[in-house]
Amino acid sequence: MIYACCNENRKAAVLGSTALNGIDYLEVLDSGVPSPPPLVPRQRTLLIHCLNPLSATMTLAPANVVIEGGQSIRNISIDWVIAASAIDSTKPDDIKALLPVVAALANRGNVLVNA
Repeated sequence: MIYACCNENRKAAVLGSTALNGIDYLEVLDSGVPSPPPLVPRQRTLLIHCLNPLSATMTLAPANVVIEGGQSIRNISIDWVIAASAIDSTKPDDIKALLPVVAALANRGNVLVNA
């Protein structure tokens, strides 16, 4: 599933900015992913596609991501968050399992992954 912002004015204002970044679209990993890794929980892993590249020096924590709303499921917690470009074979198994998914991303430097 992909959820995108349709406000082109917001997008244009942020694109290419060195001071701002924003979400271009959100992708929920589901059964539609080709060969989904077995350790990746279905509908619990998000690919947050940002408009601009993520900073290589950015320090991320679950507290940096908030998910609100929901009708049947509330109080959603974030277990971990990482830049897609930082996912490699040295990471824990549940994160390392995403290597095939993030390797296929054309804009890997702009993607934040969390579960």
